[in-house]
Amino acid sequence: MPSTDAVPSPGGREPPEVVVLGGRGHLGSRIAATLTAAGVHCSIAGRTGPLTVDLRDPRTLDALPRRALVINATDTFTTPPDGLYEHALHHGLLVLETAADVTAYERLRARRRQLASHAATEVSGAVVAGAGVFPGLSNLLGAHAVRHTPNTRMLVVVAEWSLLSGAGGGTVETMVRALREPVRRISRGEEERSRPIGERLQIERPGKNRDAYEIPLPEPLMLHDSTRVPTTRFFAATHPGLPRWVMGCLSTVTARRVARGPSASFLPRVAFRGLRSLVLRRRTTPVALRVGAGPTRDSLRWYSLEFADAFATAGAAAAAAARLLRRRAFEADTSGIHNLDELLELGDVLELLGVPIPEPQRLP
Repeated sequence: MPSTDAVPSPGGREPPEVVVLGGRGHLGSRIAATLTAAGVHCSIAGRTGPLTVDLRDPRTLDALPRRALVINATDTFTTPPDGLYEHALHHGLLVLETAADVTAYERLRARRRQLASHAATEVSGAVVAGAGVFPGLSNLLGAHAVRHTPNTRMLVVVAEWSLLSGAGGGTVETMVRALREPVRRISRGEEERSRPIGERLQIERPGKNRDAYEIPLPEPLMLHDSTRVPTTRFFAATHPGLPRWVMGCLSTVTARRVARGPSASFLPRVAFRGLRSLVLRRRTTPVALRVGAGPTRDSLRWYSLEFADAFATAGAAAAAAARLLRRRAFEADTSGIHNLDELLELGDVLELLGVPIPEPQRLP
């Protein structure tokens, strides 16, 4: 099949220019490299360089090209992207967000509801949440499972990855926040919150079972918003596995220190950053996604995806989503706020990644 990027645009118009914000970082550099290898020219934007965009200074957003597709690969914890979203909505840009920041998604979710309740509010641009592995492929896999599983009332997402892989600042901060932020889940259509490192789910594996724990990532909210499944949960299983008492101690210490001031997460942050951003920066490790869908927890049908290199996959998945959205912008009105699985199909993204669509299976 021909490349999506080689198909002429309707009316002879040129496709949107692609800008990778944070394109020199751990994830952004992989997205830019993947796009370039696919023949898509992209510009790199950051606090320094020819295209200077600093999310802390709204005036710099005017440097972004009109009608651009902007992939945001910055650390949303230290530089909240809300100003970028508003600029895109009112200036005709399309922002593809890669963050796994649940608080940023909650703000975006509230803005989406606000737009929906004010029909007279016109926006010319779009924000699409969920590009990468999780969120991203996890959302697409979840939506695919719902479409192919009759009477889905429960959706469970499990991500398995290594703590001994390289990571950028945003991922490091996500792990630190997971120790102190309350878990978000949807249960029977209602949002619930519980303490960090919530319920345990045991995953059976040949030779040794693995424990997965609820952590505060945005997938339960995102998948409920897009699929309307009444119960949605997210679990994480790390390897090497950490015993529950270690996870519990870390979350308790972090939460208590956080209440006293901004230095709350100093030790966990130093540990994660020193290990993953510096010592292990170039180390690659696998990642697996498993999604269970069904009427009840005991009758879930499971769909799985596995990749050898977690961060290369994150970059490739975000780049594939950008290429597809670039084309879609000409075929339909994409203005407004969306989740990725509301606009794209899992099969289309996996085709660009060279990965077959997973078949359902029953896990013991």
